[in-house]
Amino acid sequence: MGKERTMEVATLVLKTVEEAVAIHAAEKTLTIRSTLIVGKLEDMRASVIFGLPAAAFAEKIGLSASQYWKRAQAARILRFFPETRQMVENGDTSISVLATISARLTPANAGILLPRIKGKSKREVKELLSVITESGEIIEKEPTVDFKLTLTKSQVEKLDRAIAVLAASGHTPELAQVFSAALEALLWRSDPMQKAERAAKRQERKRKVTLGTAPAQRTITIEKREVRSTLPAPAQQTPPQRRLHIPNGVRHQVWLRDQGRCTWSYPSGERCQEQKMLELDHQTMVCLGGDHSLENLTLRCRFHNQVKAEIVLGQNFMKQKRTPTLRS
Repeated sequence: MGKERTMEVATLVLKTVEEAVAIHAAEKTLTIRSTLIVGKLEDMRASVIFGLPAAAFAEKIGLSASQYWKRAQAARILRFFPETRQMVENGDTSISVLATISARLTPANAGILLPRIKGKSKREVKELLSVITESGEIIEKEPTVDFKLTLTKSQVEKLDRAIAVLAASGHTPELAQVFSAALEALLWRSDPMQKAERAAKRQERKRKVTLGTAPAQRTITIEKREVRSTLPAPAQQTPPQRRLHIPNGVRHQVWLRDQGRCTWSYPSGERCQEQKMLELDHQTMVCLGGDHSLENLTLRCRFHNQVKAEIVLGQNFMKQKRTPTLRS
């Protein structure tokens, strides 16, 4: 009965996936048609003919002002660089990305820029635009990205104080320098990867000292004296049983070995790219006898850690674990 139920669920999932693929393919086609017709309306200056501001005209045809302008910009790319339509249809890029490159794409740099935007996010594309000129040259410099940041009054006060602190060196820093210094301090204190790298360096220094390859250091011997207490020995108490903590040394080795990235592998063999919300996962769960050894630990993102738990312990069990118990 369990196998029959599993087959029913698998069949339903497969059918739903096929339906989703068909819907999103149709959606992609409609988005391209929408983009081209918005470009046509913009060329005809339809908003002027209707006597409406651009935002009101966009609303009239069923789009937000932001959607209208993005599609108007992307429409020029689709028209003058027809190969981009196939890229959108294949899922290599999106209308949003085409709108991002519209002001910088030229016949001179298209051969360099267009192949490089395939599969890239908007942020990656913006980095790319910062190092490619309109003439098609690649500038040898670190890519840059523009960010819009909104701060509260109290956050601005902290920013002003940070500028004052950094200005003690003799010059007033730019905002990028302030944020860079703040991020470096945060990562030094909290980044598990940096902690692991520092621990590895400490171990290497200790190893060199042991082998005698490090500079000689003075050794100070302190005389030890036995001190006897006149107080009665405390009664022996049995410590409460609790789950043992994963040693920091092992934790650091896992982060270094797995390179600060989820190790989940998809059926295709591709590794998960997630680097956020990472957790130490036991290959053999502790509740099933697993230990805290390096070989039994791996990095998993929170989502795939939960997937692994559902595979091993069952969806119903994990659902009950995640559902809070109501107390009377």
